[in-house]
Amino acid sequence: MLNMGIRNQWVGSHYQWFRNSLIEQFLLCEFIHVISKSNNHSHFFNHQMFEYETVGHFVVDISANADAHQLQVIQIHKLNVRRCALVLIQVDREFSDSQMPTKLFNTLTPRNLPIIRKDEDYFVFLCTETTERICEQLSMSEGFGNKVKNKITLVEGESKVKVKTINLYGAAGEPSIEERIIPLPIKDYSFLKLPELFPDYSKSFNGKVFRISYPKAPFYIEVERRNGFYLPKRGLYSIWLIEMSQKMNFSYVLFPASFGGSSGKKLANGTWKGAVADVLYGAADMAALVAHVPDRDGGAALSLLSSSKSKTYRLLFSKVSAYPDPAECLRQTLLADMGCIIWKSVSDHPIAKNFTDKNGNIPFQRSSHTTSLITDGYIWEKRAVFRQPLDYITSSMMEIGLTEFWYKKDLDHVRKQSQQDGQKIIYNYDNDDGGAKKLILNQLKGVFLVAICGLGVAGMVFIYEIGTQGFLMKMPRKFMIAGKIL
Repeated sequence: MLNMGIRNQWVGSHYQWFRNSLIEQFLLCEFIHVISKSNNHSHFFNHQMFEYETVGHFVVDISANADAHQLQVIQIHKLNVRRCALVLIQVDREFSDSQMPTKLFNTLTPRNLPIIRKDEDYFVFLCTETTERICEQLSMSEGFGNKVKNKITLVEGESKVKVKTINLYGAAGEPSIEERIIPLPIKDYSFLKLPELFPDYSKSFNGKVFRISYPKAPFYIEVERRNGFYLPKRGLYSIWLIEMSQKMNFSYVLFPASFGGSSGKKLANGTWKGAVADVLYGAADMAALVAHVPDRDGGAALSLLSSSKSKTYRLLFSKVSAYPDPAECLRQTLLADMGCIIWKSVSDHPIAKNFTDKNGNIPFQRSSHTTSLITDGYIWEKRAVFRQPLDYITSSMMEIGLTEFWYKKDLDHVRKQSQQDGQKIIYNYDNDDGGAKKLILNQLKGVFLVAICGLGVAGMVFIYEIGTQGFLMKMPRKFMIAGKIL
């Protein structure tokens, strides 16, 4: 419970109206207070007061004498349970270091074990009219402006308060500021309710342009180059991208994944290459990913077998030969007494393109069992501000079977296109009988004859049973009681 008597311990008059109404909405939340310890006027919060009102309390010092590479983080109260976090950034002077916005953002949101969640927690930038410009620069910087979802700026003046809500997807999908003026003294605090202060702008991306990296994976995505741009041509990932861009109103720029177009590989020095690296190091907002296995080297199936501790997998790996081309691996099963170990999603495309006849028959026997599951899909930065609507819509598509429908429809398109283009099919059609033929009515005469005879016999038996029951009902009845016939 909130200790009401603690309100009297408020230090200073700044933002008392703010503290009284807003802070109470963040009970059981972690509290992060960004201040300049070199300025005595910046201590308008009593640290002991917040130990009773919030789950965790951290102070981030942005003094001029703070370390140039890492800001000082002082833990005031140990974190036990966390529901949300409120980050208060008080700007009371100009920063002596021009890189302070970047350093502060990196301190609060490190890649590993971040203090806050960029797509869920709340940021409030506090400033006066003299520091309004600096406050705006900080809130609209590269990190806070584009990678934090819920943020506002409060500017207190002599006779009014400016409430600046930052819309991530404003004009052309770029961050913009929406300003409201609240006269002082404040009589109605309804504007300080969370839904009013932090509206959800993620229902539409308003034309935002996403940079998307794609790997060499024709079984999931194929692109074509037109007028200097890469555009999706076919594949499940292409269909998803087109449908999602129309649903959420965004555009995209496609480009091949770095380092040869691989999904990603972790190097010995801990860095990555491929599509994962494009997202990890900021070259792309999202990337299409296939066969996501840790520390892969070469094919994903080969990586899984070689790194497994299973004796069965080790035995298979000791006798396996690697075929970079999936179609070649499948072709070898027709030429020699061997099998092809391949991911189902990887095999579906070359089978539809090269090994399927006009009736959909294939010369393979698929195994009825699978060994393991790998994760495919689009990836983006952890806690990316746009992830929630994309996750929700994608999950809904999967639940209603839409993605499975798209996948099968795409494979059918590949098979038909291959037939139309005269693609060289690795399949012998000489003995192809055209598949199963359709039944005609003459072939069903025997079935109808048997059915009619059966109905006739059943009718005669039914009539016989009715007649027998009627005859028995007319016969005199005799009863036996205690051994005597009455």
